[in-house]
Amino acid sequence: VSKPPECNASKLEFPFEDCSSQSHRPSRREVLQLGVASAFLACIPESANAEALLSCTAITPDWCEPGFKRFSIAVNGLDVACWVYGDLKHSTQLPLVVVHGGPGFPHTYLQPLAQLACDGRPVIFYDQVCVGESECVADLKRDAPWTLTIDYYLAELADVIEYFDLPEKGYHVLGHSWGSVVAQLYALRQPAGLQGLVLAGAISDAQLYKRAQEDFILSTLPPHIQAAIDKAERDQQYDTELYAAIAEGLTSFYTVRTSPKPDCVQSAFDNVNEQIYTAIQGPSEFTIGGKLKNWSITHKLAGIQVPTLLTNGKYDTMQPPVTDAMAEAIPNVQRQLFERSGHMTMVDEPGPYNVAVQDFLSSLELK
Repeated sequence: VSKPPECNASKLEFPFEDCSSQSHRPSRREVLQLGVASAFLACIPESANAEALLSCTAITPDWCEPGFKRFSIAVNGLDVACWVYGDLKHSTQLPLVVVHGGPGFPHTYLQPLAQLACDGRPVIFYDQVCVGESECVADLKRDAPWTLTIDYYLAELADVIEYFDLPEKGYHVLGHSWGSVVAQLYALRQPAGLQGLVLAGAISDAQLYKRAQEDFILSTLPPHIQAAIDKAERDQQYDTELYAAIAEGLTSFYTVRTSPKPDCVQSAFDNVNEQIYTAIQGPSEFTIGGKLKNWSITHKLAGIQVPTLLTNGKYDTMQPPVTDAMAEAIPNVQRQLFERSGHMTMVDEPGPYNVAVQDFLSSLELK
């Protein structure tokens, strides 16, 4: 995978490394799963390194190697790393600000969305503080306790938007997974300049999410697997080899169905800030805890005043009851289901996903 011509080769200047720089070597299990990804293998150049059997740029239709610029934005005394793809100054299309999931996952897995810049739409990514290439501290609880709260991330998003003077120019926001939590809360403030909202793999009620996981996913598993998950939950032991293997199996079906994981996805999984993830989401993959345990804003969603696109995959961890409740509550909403996708729709179906987002945002700008 070639680098954009205007980017330096250092890690700080290029967040998505080329194939030869990937440290992940697929396991035998991952290699055996290649049949699932056979449709994608024709896209991989013969020279691709075996350490990165799939690359996010190769599986993204119409990828054009859009150039980007990297910025550092000071938020609460720590530098937030930010990347702008496309021409923010001269584009006739409004920029899309992308809020990554996790919490604690770097933005890299969202790389296919940068293809929107090939169609002329500037795309702004950032790593939330203490995630990916953003600055962190040695002891979060002691030196940056606000990183373990939900409210901080609204202020962080607002600071990124303000840094680029977007309130005056107009902009859209896309939030994926945990990023949808931030995006919804931000939109409820009715901020200046916000024109459209995309909520991908979204959640507005933590306990409804938990029940939907149990009813639509966990209940379909073999009884002995259900028993193993129940035991881990009961004993609060999530670091066993069996639990890790079960989590990996479910991840390959419900989180990202493209298997083996493409380079930008594997990079995100390899660089999760576990402390932030556990504090906000909780330690378990199959339920929800932490700061989000009893979080719900469905009753407030009528306050979102901008047009909203609600997307999810057929095999998404966000099952129908979760998205149905949101669709009923948001006044001006469109929905789109991606039939071959898990939670990371922009990775499992990058072409159709980008078309859907671009069509939706463009329709708002024509009015």
